Amino acid sequence: MHGGISRAFAAAGARHGLTADWHEVANEYRRRSLKGIVGQVRPEFNFDDVHRRVLDEVIAHFRLDALTAEDRDAIWRTWHALDAWPDSPRRSRGCGASTSYLPSPC
Repeated sequence: MHGGISRAFAAAGARHGLTADWHEVANEYRRRSLKGIVGQVRPEFNFDDVHRRVLDEVIAHFRLDALTAEDRDAIWRTWHALDAWPDSPRRSRGCGASTSYLPSPC
């Protein structure tokens, strides 16, 4: 997950000559996104909404304002195109046609 988001930031940044610690940027994006959803009870929004809102915050925090609306959209959509964890096909086998993986409280 982290690598895919980091690569999306790096690709967008490269188009504009930006350099950053893309892993740090991606980690901050993930951290803030989780903070925006964890503990919510029947929120009026979904994780996509949180990811989109937080993306602008993270871009501002790291002074990546050269990223365009198209860049931001591409980064945001990366959440739906991430590679699965290597063991996920084995674990999901036999779960049915549709399986949701959601974080659970520890």
